[in-house]
Amino acid sequence: MFGGSPYVLSVLDYAKTLEENIQSLLINQNSLLRTYIESIMLKEVQKAYDVRILECIGNGKRRYSEILQQLASSDTGLLDKQIKNLMTMETLEKVFPINRPADKKKQFYEIKDNLLRFYFLFVFANDALISKFGEEPFFARRILPSLNTFISLRFEDIVCQYFKRLAQAGKLEDVEDFGTFWYDDPATKTNGQFDCVLKKKDGYAFYEVKFYEHPMTLSECEQEEAQIKMIPNLNCAETGFVCSAGFCFTSPKYHLISAEDLYR
Repeated sequence: MFGGSPYVLSVLDYAKTLEENIQSLLINQNSLLRTYIESIMLKEVQKAYDVRILECIGNGKRRYSEILQQLASSDTGLLDKQIKNLMTMETLEKVFPINRPADKKKQFYEIKDNLLRFYFLFVFANDALISKFGEEPFFARRILPSLNTFISLRFEDIVCQYFKRLAQAGKLEDVEDFGTFWYDDPATKTNGQFDCVLKKKDGYAFYEVKFYEHPMTLSECEQEEAQIKMIPNLNCAETGFVCSAGFCFTSPKYHLISAEDLYR
């Protein structure tokens, strides 16, 4: 939610709720973390780059063509140059599926820091609304309804970092690659992306990531597995599940990972 900066983490009040920290540190124009974002984190970006690029990407993943279209710009090469520089600054990062690394239509850009994601999704360019409604009503109207979705997407990132740490520790010896996986089903005219997939010699291990308040049940896992296996040509060798609230069962069939397991 707040990114990984030691300074940012040091100013959080852990006696308060997440919602109270957001209201006191991020919404008001003179609040501590908002001032930090605008005067420190974005200072170099605003000198040379169009910050609307970050506003466009927000909390999601955007293709180059989508960013270009939203900025209403012609493709003169300037946007490409700015994006590459923002990647060098580690403000943006490129995400591409492990099964289609050279397919430019399946390459996406996203904001790397969670604090910046939050700022551009909820706060940037909303000073007029904050002033009209007040900080608490603005939070209740514009942020609270989407906060769980924001956190659930960040939980997927945490799971990907978990696999990255395992790989760097030499604990994924049978894995050749890991990351996102893109699929197309011409028969049903559907497509989509799995965010946590491990490529093995005998196929792919697909991990469904769930940000739940309740433990995941066996029935829920079986339904998720059935939906995965309905997609043709996936070469699914294994199905695993990661649930923030854990599981109410054990199973030799599935690799089950709870939130607590991620930090062991």
